[in-house]
Amino acid sequence: MILFAVSLTTALTRQSERVEARAAESVQRTLAEIDTRLSSDRNALRVLVTANSLREGDMSSFRGRALQALDLLPGWKGVLVIAADGDVLMDTTGALSARQPRPRATAAVWREGAPCPCVAIAEPIPGRRGQFLVALTDPAQFQTVLMKGMEPGQVGAIVDRQGRFAARSMDYANRVGTPATVFVRRAVDRGGAGTYEGTTYEGLVNYTSYRVSPDTGWSVHLAIKRNVLDSPRLWRFVAIVGGAFLSLLAAGVLILWAFRDITLRRREAQMMFDRQRTEAIGQFASTVAHDFNNLLTVVLVNLERIQTRAEAGPIKQAAAQGLEAARRGSRLVNQLLAFARDGGAELTVVDVAAATRGMSDLLRQSAGGGVRLEVSTDDEPMPVTLNLDQFEVALVNLVINARDAMDGTGTISVRAGAAADEAVITVTDTGPGIDEAIRDRLFEAFFTTKAEQQGTGLGLAQVAGMAHQARGSVTVRNRPAGGAEFEIRLPLERRAEARDADAPT
Repeated sequence: MILFAVSLTTALTRQSERVEARAAESVQRTLAEIDTRLSSDRNALRVLVTANSLREGDMSSFRGRALQALDLLPGWKGVLVIAADGDVLMDTTGALSARQPRPRATAAVWREGAPCPCVAIAEPIPGRRGQFLVALTDPAQFQTVLMKGMEPGQVGAIVDRQGRFAARSMDYANRVGTPATVFVRRAVDRGGAGTYEGTTYEGLVNYTSYRVSPDTGWSVHLAIKRNVLDSPRLWRFVAIVGGAFLSLLAAGVLILWAFRDITLRRREAQMMFDRQRTEAIGQFASTVAHDFNNLLTVVLVNLERIQTRAEAGPIKQAAAQGLEAARRGSRLVNQLLAFARDGGAELTVVDVAAATRGMSDLLRQSAGGGVRLEVSTDDEPMPVTLNLDQFEVALVNLVINARDAMDGTGTISVRAGAAADEAVITVTDTGPGIDEAIRDRLFEAFFTTKAEQQGTGLGLAQVAGMAHQARGSVTVRNRPAGGAEFEIRLPLERRAEARDADAPT
């Protein structure tokens, strides 16, 4: 992008330089031709001034000689002899007034009187102090020279030493012999060559290339519309700034892309690590769970015998507590097996309303003595195809998490009800709620906000796994009144049967 901007800037610079160079060349070429014409007319005048009749003051005889010169020299309109005080001593035109401005030994543009406008070229008469021989030439010849070097969109002018127009590409008839603009006259006073900013009489804002002749003092001015040069300059600025901006933007995009790529790679690496960790736990669970389950089976059988045959109340109570603990251990083993099998647990049709009511005591034990637990369900059955052990463990996990979030004090509500074709189980608490920054990661395996040795990060992952196996979903949100609400939605068996009936065979 930087190279493109540099290349574009270089091209635009060269374009402006070419326009300025062409204008300068045209000005120089035109001025050279003007100097040649003025020099030719002056040389002819110097020959004519050597006439003996003129030196002797015989104006009648010299008049005839002057008329012969007019016939031979195209572009000449008349010949005058003017005294130092401006009196006209001889006039071939017969139309000028008896008094004219005192001539100078330079070419000047006259406008007043016939046959003017014209260019007056004066030469002092030898031996006749204060008298000048003046040739009046047609300025149209300079207009022809000027227009020959013009390009479309340009405004040109030829100006004499006094700053009056001798030729002009616009409004020539009205402007010839009149003073040029102040911008032109300042350039004439400076002399030399160069470029200046100005405005024409028509209001054209421009850059003008000019050159003043060191011999005659005449000058050529070639105006170019400002936008012809300013547009490339503006685009050069845009190219430089735009190139720098685009380069910075591209660098920023690359940095963001690299940062995103690094973040994705880290996330993929973490996910790979979690998968490997899960696979390792699954392999370990598959190896140990069956043997551990066999041990629990022995414990359960013996505790049932003790409970059946014991006569003392304390022994039966102790046996009942041992049975409940062993059954919970068996459910934990089933949870671990289901996690290891990734959905391979056995599914049956379960009334989740009845199952939730039957877990009331277990849930109260899980909540602890400082927490008030409220369990409510619909009276109607809510048949759902799921793994009962996983469902029970999921509710226990949600209650334990709610208890920990409230630091062991507060209220936990467990509600099971039907909504349309779904069973909706909600667990709410009066804790601080869920931080928005971690809500999207709550159900990731091994993600936990608890201190080390206080959580494995598998509880909520198990809840999500149970809901997924039952073709349902689990969501979490913060309650307006405070606390968190976990909602499990599971399709009722009636909806599943209807879907199977509608399916093509």
